Amino acid sequence: MVSPEQRARFERFAPLLVREGVDIRTAGIADLEAGMQRAQQRHRVAVEQVRAVLAAHARGDTSAAGELLEALEMTADASPRRSPTP
Repeated sequence: MVSPEQRARFERFAPLLVREGVDIRTAGIADLEAGMQRAQQRHRVAVEQVRAVLAAHARGDTSAAGELLEALEMTADASPRRSPTP
């Protein structure tokens, strides 16, 4: 059972957790924490990809920047948007 205080900690991250398939209203603490870990990993990867695009652009390598940006967009399009678990 998740206390109201524990659930409140995750409330502001509800959109990220829903994307990971976690419903903060019904999930247990283990599911909430696992969802947060998945969301944090997805965020880290996205930040690395954006930095690579910016670095290529800063070097003046617009071809590489364009390819990296296209890959980033395809990753965003392919990322799961799962329904929350009951």
